[in-house]
Amino acid sequence: MNSVVLVFILTISALDRLSVIDAENSLQENLETKCRGYCFSVFKPALDRLVLVTSKADNNDELNEQLVRMSGTVNELKSQLKSAKITYREELIKLKNDLINENEQLKIKYDKVNQLAIAECQIKINDLISAKDKELNEKNAQIKSKDEQIIDNNDKINSMAETNKLKELLVLKDKEISENQIKSKDEQIAHLSKEISDNNDKINTLTETVTSLQSQLKDAKNQLKISENILNITNKEINDKSEQLQSELSIKKSEVKDLSAQILAKDDQISDLNHQILKHIGLENCPKSGPSGIYPIKLNGKMFLEAPCNSTGWLIIQRRQDGSENFARSWSEYKNGFGNITGEFFIGLENLHKLTNSRTFELSFKLGNVKGDFKYALYDNFKIGNEAGGYRLQSIGTYSGTAGDSLRYNLNVMFHTFDRDDSCKCAQAHSGGWWYRCCSACPLNGEFHKNGKSRAYMGINWHSFHNDVTTSLTFVEMMIRPKL
Repeated sequence: MNSVVLVFILTISALDRLSVIDAENSLQENLETKCRGYCFSVFKPALDRLVLVTSKADNNDELNEQLVRMSGTVNELKSQLKSAKITYREELIKLKNDLINENEQLKIKYDKVNQLAIAECQIKINDLISAKDKELNEKNAQIKSKDEQIIDNNDKINSMAETNKLKELLVLKDKEISENQIKSKDEQIAHLSKEISDNNDKINTLTETVTSLQSQLKDAKNQLKISENILNITNKEINDKSEQLQSELSIKKSEVKDLSAQILAKDDQISDLNHQILKHIGLENCPKSGPSGIYPIKLNGKMFLEAPCNSTGWLIIQRRQDGSENFARSWSEYKNGFGNITGEFFIGLENLHKLTNSRTFELSFKLGNVKGDFKYALYDNFKIGNEAGGYRLQSIGTYSGTAGDSLRYNLNVMFHTFDRDDSCKCAQAHSGGWWYRCCSACPLNGEFHKNGKSRAYMGINWHSFHNDVTTSLTFVEMMIRPKL
């Protein structure tokens, strides 16, 4: 039997490896044709072996456990395929965003270099022109002052020209002044010429600086243009690659879809085989792990009970969730059970009696209100009597949970329906059968109210959930399992 399981697991692994390697080496190969032939050659011995095994009742428990492990392997393969697609998409988006950010940074650098160079040149030229204007204005003022002094001296000399001595003195003075003025003017002109030459040198230097900055700016523009060209080429390559990858991804999706369809088909086959096996052997209890579903449960080792089991080993015996089922039923209906076991239902008092008297069972309540709040109640020893004793609630054991111990009030009382009611007519008042003690703090088979409100005790109540008798629950599940 272990060899069959090993062949199945190795086959699933080989299918996954084959799909990845073939997609990378040649997208042109016909994977579907290859997979069909390969799957048939590998699965045929395994399926023949599985069909043979269904007739052997002594190995059925081992087969069931192996089928559960196979289902887990298939789910893990699905998860790996999904994770690979998400990782590839995130890497592609990150690469494109990095290239866009680099392009924006290059544009910002170009704008900053251009603005700084122009601003610096303009400031230096304005400062130089202002300095030169100031120096020229100062020199003109000095020359004007000297001219005014010379005119004043000439006027004085002319007024004193009454004598020859004064004339001679005037001539000498005039000669001396003329020589000094000429010498002073020459020195001033030479100084101004030198300053002008120095300023011209500074202007030439600044001109060269501006030329250099303009050259650098031009180089920066050329570099930016080259970068833009490179970016355009890169973007084109990315777009081409993206289109190619999209095409490959579409092919991959198609292949994954085909493989998923094949896996689903195999799951259906496994489920059918599992169901056929369970029909032959049945189960003593709900599986402790595995998928939720409908399982055949043995009653007294003779007959089977089709019952819903959840993934943690609990057998669901009652469910309220949408008001689709009428729970104001007769004694006969509560005895045999009613409703849709995939929706709202009650499993039946006779079935509960047979189950709870075969061994010790735990009883669990999952309770929810219209706001979506959930609470739980757990009792560790649940047992009811037979029909002759009115299916009396004989034992519930110790309570634990979050909902409060509202069931204990009903301990050791018989079950009542509208046609076999107690003296207080509780089943009629609550519109549902229950273990009533004139009446109850937890009538979970009462009338369903979608808005979560009812008259006092006239709905689906669990008093300690809200400490309020007008709040009607909108979800209930009663579950049992053998005590560990």
